[in-house]
Amino acid sequence: NVTGVQTCALPIYGLKSTLFLIDRSDRNKLFMIVGVQVALGILDLLGVALIGMLASIAVRSLQSEKPGDRVGQFLELVGLNSIDTQKQLIILGSIAVIILTLKTIISIFFLRKTFKYLSQKGASISNNLLSKLLNTNIEVLQQEQIQQHIFNLTNGVNNLIVGVLNNAILIISDISLLLILTTGLLIVDPTISILTLLLFTILGYCLYYLEMVNLVTGKQRNLKVKQFAIFPGYTKHFTFELPDDLEIGRAHV
Repeated sequence: NVTGVQTCALPIYGLKSTLFLIDRSDRNKLFMIVGVQVALGILDLLGVALIGMLASIAVRSLQSEKPGDRVGQFLELVGLNSIDTQKQLIILGSIAVIILTLKTIISIFFLRKTFKYLSQKGASISNNLLSKLLNTNIEVLQQEQIQQHIFNLTNGVNNLIVGVLNNAILIISDISLLLILTTGLLIVDPTISILTLLLFTILGYCLYYLEMVNLVTGKQRNLKVKQFAIFPGYTKHFTFELPDDLEIGRAHV
């Protein structure tokens, strides 16, 4: 017996099939939302760049040195090179806070609109399925249990429309943000960006595993996660395989 883990057979690669459950105009709306989320990554890049300039100016000011070449060129471009360092820090810090706050507000607004839209679309699909189900021959309906029909019309549709599509939008947004920030770092400092990418890749590879503990012997072992997803209600679902040489007895994962 294994306790402490929920598994789910719904794969992320069902995204393509899920998209065909909605009409073309709705798909275009989703693509537009994804485009907006990707574009918001540029605001993140600007905010991070301003914070980096802020730190550079502050450190060099403490060392009684002038800003670096790139920071100096930027200050000259925006007309801040002629004012004192304290005012430069205040102005750049304020702009960075405004940009990052604006990005967060816009992102939350679109995410809420997206979740509401997908929920309404899921309800519409459930309604259509119910109408077709009621017009189906009774002998066909009896081939499956009533609980299966209820799940298909409620949680099944919700997991497909809200779960898969909403998570896909979030994943694409995060990947695009990572690519934008990585590109910015490569332009500024290729060495640091490559080392940072390697560090987070190693951390991501090492952290995703399940720890199994035998409740009788206390023996621990790590299990590799085959699939990992977050579904509505922030429920995490893991897919993994039990080893062939697993000891007999109860275990906690």
